[in-house]
Amino acid sequence: MGRYHVLINNLPLSIISDVYYSKGNRYSIGKYKFNSKDDRYLNFVVNGTKCAKCGLEGKYAKLECSNRGCHLNVYGINDEGKEVMLTKDHIYPKSKGGLDNIINYQVLCEKCNNDKSDNSPMTLVQALNEGKATSRSVRNAVKRGCPKALVGV
Repeated sequence: MGRYHVLINNLPLSIISDVYYSKGNRYSIGKYKFNSKDDRYLNFVVNGTKCAKCGLEGKYAKLECSNRGCHLNVYGINDEGKEVMLTKDHIYPKSKGGLDNIINYQVLCEKCNNDKSDNSPMTLVQALNEGKATSRSVRNAVKRGCPKALVGV
């Protein structure tokens, strides 16, 4: 992947719930400490480790570091035998007013997440009704001249 420096490879997926349910906000694996209350871990605990679109299953986790710090990433293996990272996706995109909350998260593999981009299968009003967006988002979209078909009003 290039973006991350792998510190520990092939960790069991059970480590995700161990990390999320640990006491305090920091978790240590050896000398490496990281935020244990990251929403990515909550997403995997609540929504599982399977891509909601293509069904790719997470097989293992890795402890990795980037310039932003250390964290766990979940990986699966695709039909070509290539490693694919599973991600936290906003069902209704944050860029369009979607909430940064577990009710608006789903697990997508990196490919499906990139294909989805900032598109959503629902209108803003549908997202509002399902608790995935705020009423302020609807008002702002209408003020910006967003087509009513996209807003859903």
